[in-house]
Amino acid sequence: MPAVRASRCSVCARGWVCPRTQVCGYGETREIQRLLDEALAQLDEKHRVVFLLRDVEGLSVKETDEILGLSESNTQVRLLRARLQLREQLTRTLGDPATQLGRSPHHQH
Repeated sequence: MPAVRASRCSVCARGWVCPRTQVCGYGETREIQRLLDEALAQLDEKHRVVFLLRDVEGLSVKETDEILGLSESNTQVRLLRARLQLREQLTRTLGDPATQLGRSPHHQH
């Protein structure tokens, strides 16, 4: 059986068409990046900075603590809150509503 190769998308000429699905991934990737950017923009600055330093830049907790002048536990709490908020935002947009975090009617941010 011959190997199936991806080919350049004839519509956008930027992405590659998946040989299995025959779908160009370029537009989908750009849309996901846009949704991630929007979700990140909605985070509080204190949560966004910790998330970017840890999960995007790949710094350790200790490095992040030192840069921001936070305790280790404060950094970890902010990172957890950022991840949960991002998950909630992206689940609303992309995911299954059954996986959304429940929110008490008395709990507000």
